[in-house]
Amino acid sequence: MEQIKYEKVTCVFQAGTKFFESERKPLPRGKCIGIAAFFRDSELPQGTLVEIGIFDGGVEVAELTHIKSWEKSTAGTYLMGYRPFGFDCNRNVTVRAVSDRNLGTDFKFQVIFAIDTTQE
Repeated sequence: MEQIKYEKVTCVFQAGTKFFESERKPLPRGKCIGIAAFFRDSELPQGTLVEIGIFDGGVEVAELTHIKSWEKSTAGTYLMGYRPFGFDCNRNVTVRAVSDRNLGTDFKFQVIFAIDTTQE
């Protein structure tokens, strides 16, 4: 039987910058079965391409892609709205965000990892 644990990383991509990297977040033993980003559409910098990705010690775990592709959908069950993944946890990860130009205002978002702690 699945036992899902949710781990969150709160991110503040600061105005005047084009790069953000979170502090290292330890993920518990298990398998990451989904990731979702939460943010206010009204705060997404207009006309600016913002991409996020997941890294482990500089090694890409999840490719940098537009933040909207990480947004949790409302289809199906709560967990079905997460972007599906299947990587092993028990590691420290960082969330990176990059933009194609300096942000005019701070942009805040959260990344939530859904981890099945019964899988290894």
